[in-house]
Amino acid sequence: MTNLSIEIYAMLDEIRKEHGIREYKQWAQASGMHQPRLPELNRMLKRHRQGLPSEPGRAFTANKCNHLIGGLVKLLGGGGVVKKEILRKIGKSRDPAEIRILKQLLLSEQQQQAVDAMVDAFLLPYDEGRLPINE
Repeated sequence: MTNLSIEIYAMLDEIRKEHGIREYKQWAQASGMHQPRLPELNRMLKRHRQGLPSEPGRAFTANKCNHLIGGLVKLLGGGGVVKKEILRKIGKSRDPAEIRILKQLLLSEQQQQAVDAMVDAFLLPYDEGRLPINE
């Protein structure tokens, strides 16, 4: 499973707070996650912002992120609202990797397949030893 920056969780949590969802229990239920995972993510965020290493075996994964976004979609009344809020947060982000990840999370399955095909087309002309990053 792909690990994401815990700052992405912080953005989603800000959206939750801005829309008046006060209880983690409500978000956890809508997301299909166990409630204890949200305080765990908060601890991870706090450790990250204090410059401490994350706890072994703990990570904010793409799977958790997708569940949390799905919960926000249910609570906020649709994907359009969540998409608009995430795009607003992207505009404030300074981390290019976070921006790319968040944009990809907003793509539909069909759009994601098109992006994957485009990336594959860029890599196709290169054999394993001659990737552009090695030149």
